[in-house]
Amino acid sequence: MRRALARFLPFLLFALTLGTLILAQGLPPGQPGELGFSPERLARIDTVMREHVEQNKIAGCVTLVARHGKIAQLGTYGMADREAGKPMQADTIFRLASMTKPVTSVAVIMLYEEGRFMLTDPVSKYLPEFKDIEVLPPGDSDQTEPVKARRPITIHNLLTHTSGLTYHWNGRLGEMYNNAGINHGLMQDGLPGLQVLGDQKGCSIPVVPMESKRARPRL
Repeated sequence: MRRALARFLPFLLFALTLGTLILAQGLPPGQPGELGFSPERLARIDTVMREHVEQNKIAGCVTLVARHGKIAQLGTYGMADREAGKPMQADTIFRLASMTKPVTSVAVIMLYEEGRFMLTDPVSKYLPEFKDIEVLPPGDSDQTEPVKARRPITIHNLLTHTSGLTYHWNGRLGEMYNNAGINHGLMQDGLPGLQVLGDQKGCSIPVVPMESKRARPRL
């Protein structure tokens, strides 16, 4: 169960973006049981968040769960400024990034529910440039040169960060991206604390079917 909660860590951390706003609106605390939550299961959030802090996976975070206008769970963990010894507070201000991804993904799923495309559609259906692409073999492979991909990238791959697309700071692909003139899309370079793990760029691309004339309803 803890492993399952860890998988949802990004979503739990997303709650920190709402903490200050909700507190500013003066939402009163409520009883978890009366709000439809299990107190024991909510307590697991505390356990997982503390573990992440103790294991130095994160310096600190804020979690918040609210329902029916009342706060069921609000937790602060770790440090807001570890170097300065400043503990995390419920109204700590955070630097955020990648907030277009959830908005884009929700819009894409709404169009999917309308039958405008299939999650199994290849990206090349909307962006022909992605047809017959080449990929870099795994790091432990003897092959170091790009090879033809065994299958096309799909919309599902984009939404689940499994497309293989990355950014210019990737140790293996970054130089190729730069040489090809691929813009990373960031407004600024060298922002402190910026770290990307795995494929983060993919969720920016599903917006293409939203604008494509080929994405028509399936009747």
